[in-house]
Amino acid sequence: MALDKPKILAAAQKQLARGNVDRALKELGRIVRDDPKDLRVRQKIAELLARQGKIAEAMREFQVVAEAYERGGFFPKAAAIYKQMLRFEPNSMQWHLALGEIYQQLALLSDAADHFNIVAHHFDNNGTAKERIEIYQRLVRLNPDSLEYAERLSDLYQKESDPLSAYDVWAKVAQVLEQRNDLDTLTTVYERMSALREDDLDLVRALANLYLDRNDPRRALAKLQHCFRVDPQDTETLNLLADAFVDLGEQDKAVAVLRELAQIYDTLGYEEYRNQVYDRIAEIDPSGGSEFQGDASLVVEGLTNPARHIDVQQEGSEVEAIQRPFIAAETFVSYGFPDKARDTLEAAVARFPSSFVLRRALLPLQLYDEDTEGALESLDAMYEVAMDHSDYTAARACLVLAVDIQPDDPQAHDRLRAFEEALGEFATGEEGSAALDDFGAAIELGSKIAGTVTPEPDPFQEDGKEAGDFDFDDSEMHELARQLRQELGESSEAPAPAPGPAHGEELDLDLDLDFDMDDDPLAGLNLDGLAGDEEIDERTAFELGQHHYAEGSYDEARTEFERAVQAEDDLAAALEMLGVTNRRLRDYRAAVECFRRLLAERLVQGEDQLKILFEIGVTYEAAGNRKSAHKVYVRIVGVDRSFRGGEVQNRLTSLELDLGLG
Repeated sequence: MALDKPKILAAAQKQLARGNVDRALKELGRIVRDDPKDLRVRQKIAELLARQGKIAEAMREFQVVAEAYERGGFFPKAAAIYKQMLRFEPNSMQWHLALGEIYQQLALLSDAADHFNIVAHHFDNNGTAKERIEIYQRLVRLNPDSLEYAERLSDLYQKESDPLSAYDVWAKVAQVLEQRNDLDTLTTVYERMSALREDDLDLVRALANLYLDRNDPRRALAKLQHCFRVDPQDTETLNLLADAFVDLGEQDKAVAVLRELAQIYDTLGYEEYRNQVYDRIAEIDPSGGSEFQGDASLVVEGLTNPARHIDVQQEGSEVEAIQRPFIAAETFVSYGFPDKARDTLEAAVARFPSSFVLRRALLPLQLYDEDTEGALESLDAMYEVAMDHSDYTAARACLVLAVDIQPDDPQAHDRLRAFEEALGEFATGEEGSAALDDFGAAIELGSKIAGTVTPEPDPFQEDGKEAGDFDFDDSEMHELARQLRQELGESSEAPAPAPGPAHGEELDLDLDLDFDMDDDPLAGLNLDGLAGDEEIDERTAFELGQHHYAEGSYDEARTEFERAVQAEDDLAAALEMLGVTNRRLRDYRAAVECFRRLLAERLVQGEDQLKILFEIGVTYEAAGNRKSAHKVYVRIVGVDRSFRGGEVQNRLTSLELDLGLG
């Protein structure tokens, strides 16, 4: 038989009016025993128990009610109950935590932080290390850009000998600040991160870049000094060094660094990057200087411009835009690269076909290459520009020069003769440019005589072809995983030969970065190449590669490892080191090909296959190909979840979070 709740509630109310709390509780208890989910009655019971001083019993009832409201999503009601509980037990950290979580659910972040801070203060004095870490984790999640909480949590991790977690705290703060572009605070965070990982040169360079963005090149230079000492051939470091020197007004030092950078790119075969460096040199030092590199004076012998005396005054928005390619071309010539100067000018002419200055600069390079047809096309275009500007003196000079270049061509003679006949006395005199109205018909005739040149397809236009994918296909991955499971117990790992002793005189790149102490911009920078040692070096190519790699000379290491692979000198180890070296040089495609060859030709077995597969995953990550890295790590974990002490699992978890797969 169902209870008559209204009647029982009325009876309980009468007992309370008479001051009989126990009898009222007895009546209310009948309702709860019959319907435990009646939260309003249970809350009333808790309040009556607290009135009697039975706090422990009251808290149990309050907790049941609060947690029920919380499970049902009634967060305001749950918050009201926890606030009641704190009136009776204000020092209970359990209720502060619970109320803080409720406020967090309600997006009342300031209120949540107040209660979490109460708990943090209590645990700072009385809690365990685990409790302190957990509460500051909550505060950091609540305030992801707070340096105060991040520093406290990071310090706690360091005290617990957990530097990886300490670093991760700052890394997460950095992500938030990067999204907000808060450079000032981000600089402070990077400093904290760098203190935890002093050997992370990428981080140090990022910090230097931040200082440059904040117009603080002195601090940037101090950071880059460390990077340069560790790896004097790192291209990113050299680029940043040049920026720092430019900002400090040390143009000579900037040019010295950039010249060394250009040599490195040239050695690696990165012509496009080398050309970009020379563009920067041209911007910093428009005069191009009087110095040649190598045998530049011999390379450009005989390079003269027969049109240097011909000029047409042009005005317009493009005049300033053509200065950069024009100066870059002059720089290429000064440094002994006339071919690159021509490429630069032809690309610029494609953008600004009516620029007389660019056409005139291109002409001597075409003549140097004995490209008579190209030179005549340039002169014809210059003639058209001169006629468009009614500069008949310059137009006639272009036709005369065309005759000089090809004296046996009767058409060139006919065009010059027709031009002079059309303009009469004004063809060679200064009056020619001043008599526009009287000789309009002659102008039209002169244009017809000159003819037009049909532009050739632009050889410098990008063809839009994208770099091919160098990923595994799924069938290849499945087959490899099957083989790994079968061979996991086998191992053919052999110790790598130790690096041999130093040999010969190394290239001195110890550039003095303390600009205040060095007046010579090239002090300490040897641009003459590697001084040879006449002794016979009996080390193998693989051993030489190891030596160069240990010295940080990665381009030379790659050359030796390639020789070792060709000679099949310790082939498996040579291929692995060649892959690692290519990755160090950011040639990710070549790195992956080396590692894949090791697997395809079964040059490694068992756990060594997992090792090479891991190198592929790391390379994909370095190249920014997170999806491919994730696919590789999934296969590794599928074979051996604890591989490399769980590092692969950790990388996989991190990638899943980044890719939104977690």
